[in-house]
Amino acid sequence: MSWSPVLAVTGFLLLSACASLPAEPSKQLEVSQSVKAEFARQAFTAAQGIIPFSYNKTIGHGEWMTCQSRGTKATALIMHSDRAGYDKAKFCSGWIAQAFLASGYDVVAVNRPGYGGSDGAPDFSGGASLVEMTVVVPEAAAHLPHPLTTIWGYDTGAAAAALAAKHLKGVTTIVLGGGIYDYDDALRTTGDEYLRADLAAIKRTGGEKAFEDRSVAYDLNGLPPNVIIYHAANDKAVPISQAKSFNDSLASNGRFKVTYQIVVAQGHDLPWVYHRHLLEALLKQANPT
Repeated sequence: MSWSPVLAVTGFLLLSACASLPAEPSKQLEVSQSVKAEFARQAFTAAQGIIPFSYNKTIGHGEWMTCQSRGTKATALIMHSDRAGYDKAKFCSGWIAQAFLASGYDVVAVNRPGYGGSDGAPDFSGGASLVEMTVVVPEAAAHLPHPLTTIWGYDTGAAAAALAAKHLKGVTTIVLGGGIYDYDDALRTTGDEYLRADLAAIKRTGGEKAFEDRSVAYDLNGLPPNVIIYHAANDKAVPISQAKSFNDSLASNGRFKVTYQIVVAQGHDLPWVYHRHLLEALLKQANPT
């Protein structure tokens, strides 16, 4: 398949099999085989550490972890959501890291302030998190043999991934699932009371500027050229209108290759088996080099 400089690919995916993505824009993918939760375990070498960084005249400590495997061709940064950070003891054997390792990527992750072994208070992808990303991620990724090219995030982790991509060099692709791209709209439309409380706390503490700083849809500058978006059609926590509007903005901008994947018959919390099948299909399309 040859790509034009600007391309928006829209697909509809029924998650009932190990799927490949539509080869043509707006082509619905039909699958018939039942899903199997049988995945070959990817061998890995794990490493972890703590790296200090300075923010607002204080010293923070960011916890990082990496997973390295044979036959990989690139490195991916995996961003956690605001719900929970990563457990370094289980991270590389978890389904997310395993999906990336199986797809040809070594993996790096950082627990943002207040999560895992990183100190400080959670700031919901605020200033301390961004400073930590710019300091800790490059140093952690330097332990791996391939350059960092791809960033993934789901839920509020999608916003964190997009923001990180604006501050890290060499990133060519972001993969964003179930994401918030307009925080003001999310506060108005979410059906998840926990998410509503978090969003209200961000706005109460930081005002409109806090929402503007986190809403990647407001400013597309600095995003990498390849953007893959996937979102469940029945998502009540973050309505799919968020993804559609973000996709439309990217596609009309003229500087991005956009893939927009709709996951039919599913809500926000995708079953992990389905989610892994979908993620591996998206990563296969991203084609690490």
